[in-house]
Amino acid sequence: MTSKWQIGLIDWRASIEVGCWYSEPGPNEMVRIGGRVGSIRILEPLGAGGMGEVYVGLDENLRRKVALKAISGDHRLSPRARARFLREARILSQLEHPSICKIYDYLEADAGEFLVLELIEGENLGVAIEQGIAPQLK
Repeated sequence: MTSKWQIGLIDWRASIEVGCWYSEPGPNEMVRIGGRVGSIRILEPLGAGGMGEVYVGLDENLRRKVALKAISGDHRLSPRARARFLREARILSQLEHPSICKIYDYLEADAGEFLVLELIEGENLGVAIEQGIAPQLK
């Protein structure tokens, strides 16, 4: 998937699950385009990984675009997956680096748990690697 959005440049599988790159959106029956999670209106799918989906959202209170990460349907009810998701949120909240997206919030809602993350404009990691990463990013 080539997207105008990305959330970080680090593949989470290669960086102890603290990065935020995904390949293709997946169906999360609890998340609807145009729907809301707290103050976040869901605008479009961004990507998906082994554990969840990521959406472009608009924080209507702060008037900024964000990335909203949700646990996918098949993992949502698993206590282990939920604990892992919370651990990811806690790790991200302790990190600050230009190549790692910032975490803004951890939300618990009827639809599940969500991470509200910094939305960064640009190519996804897969496309950057295929095209050759710029020397300043190596």
